[in-house]
Amino acid sequence: MKKFTFSIVFIAIAFATFSQNAISYKNVLKSKAISKEITNSNGTKAVIWSDDFTTPANWVISNEVGNSDNWVIGTSGPSGTYAINPIASTSGGNFALFDSDVLCSGNQVADLTTANAINLTGHSTVMLQFEQYYRRYYDSTFVFVSTNGTDWTKFSVNAGLAVNGSTANPNVTSINISAAIAANPSNVKIRFQFYSPSGMAGGYEGCGYAWMVDDVKIIDALTNDVELTSVYGDILGTSSYAVIPLSQAVNYDIVGIAVNNGSAAQTNVTLHADDATNSLTGTASMASLASAAQDTLTYTVTLDNNTPASFGVKTYVTQNETDEVPSNNAGDSIYFSTDYSLYLRTLDLNSILSPYSFGASAPATTGMEYGANYVFLNNDQVDSIAVFIYGSHGTGTVTGKLYNIDLTTGARTVVAQTSAYTPSGSLEFKTLALISPYQVTAPAILTSTVQMTFSTAAHDTIYVGADGNFHGDAAVAGAAYLKVGGTWDWYSITGTCPIVGVITHLQTSVNSLFSSKNVVLYPNPVSETLYVVNEKAVHVEIYNLQGQCVAKYFNENVINVADLAQGTYLVKVVTDNKVITQKINIIH
Repeated sequence: MKKFTFSIVFIAIAFATFSQNAISYKNVLKSKAISKEITNSNGTKAVIWSDDFTTPANWVISNEVGNSDNWVIGTSGPSGTYAINPIASTSGGNFALFDSDVLCSGNQVADLTTANAINLTGHSTVMLQFEQYYRRYYDSTFVFVSTNGTDWTKFSVNAGLAVNGSTANPNVTSINISAAIAANPSNVKIRFQFYSPSGMAGGYEGCGYAWMVDDVKIIDALTNDVELTSVYGDILGTSSYAVIPLSQAVNYDIVGIAVNNGSAAQTNVTLHADDATNSLTGTASMASLASAAQDTLTYTVTLDNNTPASFGVKTYVTQNETDEVPSNNAGDSIYFSTDYSLYLRTLDLNSILSPYSFGASAPATTGMEYGANYVFLNNDQVDSIAVFIYGSHGTGTVTGKLYNIDLTTGARTVVAQTSAYTPSGSLEFKTLALISPYQVTAPAILTSTVQMTFSTAAHDTIYVGADGNFHGDAAVAGAAYLKVGGTWDWYSITGTCPIVGVITHLQTSVNSLFSSKNVVLYPNPVSETLYVVNEKAVHVEIYNLQGQCVAKYFNENVINVADLAQGTYLVKVVTDNKVITQKINIIH
């Protein structure tokens, strides 16, 4: 498959910067990287001008590199080898399409410009709003605004999407263009540009996916509208972790990106991070946020390194002014836990990695590895590799391996490994004991992997659990050791994170997430779906804190808790030869 790339990127983790190749997973879901696009859901102000491409002559189609890779206006969607769906715009009918994939010249700078000037006299603060559907490869998307047809002000669109990442379909995007029209609001022109010129990406440019645009409007900007556009968790500046061992529990940052969509500066813009279960109420604020500006707010949670806890932090933003679109003030909730011994980037199994995940560019080869990077601020001991194995086919084996990363050069050295294990073929959370425990001397960065050994002739396949919606920078977290073009090398995995972690030695009591009896409940806290990971289907009973049984499940491993009220529950898991009771928190 052509949409896989290998290039050098630089990864900054805690104390050192080291480089490795980057590879893009073909089934990556919507990127969780911070996006610089400005979006909102307002529609309360008057529409000054609009166009839904019903009349194609309202637009001028051109390009800046002298070829025929141009926009088209019509009702047909992308038609290339790797076509994405047509835009599901509100108006339907005609839309504008740049089908980079079917054109694929390797040199694309395509413009779509309003044919006639737009008169915005009397409207000093305005938003350009449009619906779009876009999937990124090695290309960029821009909006340009001009008041004389010669000088143009550029605005980035979709700047935060990773390679192979896509927007929603449709995605309503709004950009405050007030500053760009100040010189002459009676003669405004709008331009959409798909940008992927020759030489941009070392041979990967000018042959991406597609960008579609419809229902373009210019509306009066609201006066007071702050939006919380992106929220993520971060530890030690190294991206997100779902579970942190007490031995490494220091601080956890809740980070939010606030955007002022309004025409007036907003004062005392404040990020709120609340967790009722742990009586956590935190804030971070800035004195003022200018119109059309965005900034980062960070609230730091100081972690208790004595007692495990589960956090479900709800986030929202406020300001002194009365917000006219309160619906976009709330951000995503952040879920993470501290644990006696488990260190894991993510517990969200919504994607899988297999020996064949990377297509022909990285063919299935005995010995390839998937894993993730872990930072240690304190001395520690690693006893085991923890991995979610989604399933397998054939007789292939996995071997856990632990690498130490040189903080100066970035080179990895194997410091411990496990015996080979043959997967059961079903979903399992497996703890692979290291043959010899590894003593960690802090500060350190370790890479925990599982190496897969299989026979391609026998069609062996091993599936490793992964998070395709990773709440952090997957390029920093995910790691793979692959044979590409006959050469073995390390690659970062953009867009998804393998669920491969480590178990430390600090085990002082029963662990709410990890059990030596290999029964695991995840995620915890949980909002909808609770997974009971064990070798076989189990009998599950859920009790409230008053001792009442509120739900029973027979021979099931996937439990729907969406109908249960928010709160703390006890889950009794009955297997063939044991009964285990664990506490969970349900948060909606």
